[in-house]
Amino acid sequence: MDLQLTVIGPGALVLLVFGDHLIQVVFSASYAAAAPSLHVLTLGLLSWSVATQSQLLQIETNARFNRNSLVVA
Repeated sequence: MDLQLTVIGPGALVLLVFGDHLIQVVFSASYAAAAPSLHVLTLGLLSWSVATQSQLLQIETNARFNRNSLVVA
């Protein structure tokens, strides 16, 4: 689970910083106006990775721990 945050965190940072250029390189300059949408979706990546950790904890422990146990740990 820590690997997931380790990969997604810097990946989201790269998308935030270089998202404008990546959109122009991958899709063309006509899609440059979509860069703000990419920034919003990139912030969702971080929250998605944290929420997925809670789901994985439920699967691994057969639902013995709930979401609040992550705060204590």
